[in-house]
Amino acid sequence: MDTDQPQSPLDQENSANQAVAIEPAPEAKTRRSWKKYLVYVLAVLGVLFVMLICAVAYSQWKDNHQPIPETATIESTMSGTFGRYSDEHKGWLYVSDDKRSYVMRVVQQANIDNKREGDGLYFVASGTPLDDQPGTIYGVFYLYKDPKSGELQQVASLYQNDEDRPLTPEKVRFEALSNQVWAWVIKESPAEEDLEAGSYVVNVVLAPHDGSIKELARFNAQQKTIPEGGCAKADRDYADWQKAREQSQAQAQARAVADAAAVASDASDAEEEGNADETEYDEPTRCDDLKWTYKTNPPKDGALTPLLITRTGILQGVTQPEQTWKVMFDSKSFVYLLPNELK
Repeated sequence: MDTDQPQSPLDQENSANQAVAIEPAPEAKTRRSWKKYLVYVLAVLGVLFVMLICAVAYSQWKDNHQPIPETATIESTMSGTFGRYSDEHKGWLYVSDDKRSYVMRVVQQANIDNKREGDGLYFVASGTPLDDQPGTIYGVFYLYKDPKSGELQQVASLYQNDEDRPLTPEKVRFEALSNQVWAWVIKESPAEEDLEAGSYVVNVVLAPHDGSIKELARFNAQQKTIPEGGCAKADRDYADWQKAREQSQAQAQARAVADAAAVASDASDAEEEGNADETEYDEPTRCDDLKWTYKTNPPKDGALTPLLITRTGILQGVTQPEQTWKVMFDSKSFVYLLPNELK
């Protein structure tokens, strides 16, 4: 068959119809192009919207995880709690409910930023009365950021101590009892040391719990007694007392033997007479110098670490053997279960 043979009029008409059927109309082509561009625009807008949400979320997360500015936050909290700052007294002036005026000063602070529950700004303020009368106060503060809103939250408590000295930095420690719980350990001591009567220092463990500050433990830290004249004189007085007491006991035993050998009618009189001659001796006070130290295990998630409390020193002039107690924490009552020997 000759391929160059001219097409008939009918073949030419069919070819033209096929061409017309394949070639799309200009309106349909424009409509499809417009939908395609709309899809592209919506896709780009969707990506931009997602990126905007991510940027806002990251910015909020970053703000929530920024360390709390210590100086500005403490100054604001102290002013809001106690009143105006006095340049003259170098502290905040506070009038308590009993109308006594105190100068409040920050004595210790710690900004914990481990990105865990319990993180935040911890500090202690101590108050000295302006009337020079016995009695001080102190306040413990815990400030943290709300994990959802990022707003600064505060938990605080104020303590009145009629017999305690004003707190100083060395009397305040911060301890990690777990990865989620930090505590203040505060040494409370008498306002005036009376070593002749006996001076005592106690450790007070405080921690935030359920929106408040709770006392977890209160145990001995130091006991010291120095009688008038000093420890050497106290030891001599004790030796003299012990000697006199032994002589008195020996004389009483000798009288008892003599009374047993006497006539029954005279025995009761001899016993009564012997008792009348006995001399009472008060045991003299000797020196005490006891110390209780504590340790904690490395903090972990969950349960609070036990307290390992060790006692060493001298009691009534006698060196005591070292003794250690392992004090466990009761999560239900949220306190340490202290034995009576430590209270």
